Amino acid sequence: MSKTFHDNFKRITAGQNIAEITKATGLDQGSVSRYLNGSRVPRLPRLRRIARAYNVSVDELDEPLEGAA
Repeated sequence: MSKTFHDNFKRITAGQNIAEITKATGLDQGSVSRYLNGSRVPRLPRLRRIARAYNVSVDELDEPLEGAA
């Protein structure tokens, strides 16, 4: 899931800085930074929080990007 989540998280938060993502999700800045740089993948409770904040499903966060092999 890590590469897929990383790519999708960057896509849904495009144009936002870490402070804006932190405010939208309620997650701490360190976690958001690690998710954006791909060094960590959130567990299910945080995935749900991100999904709610950006009005996407947890599955959408884990789906391969269209056209990706």
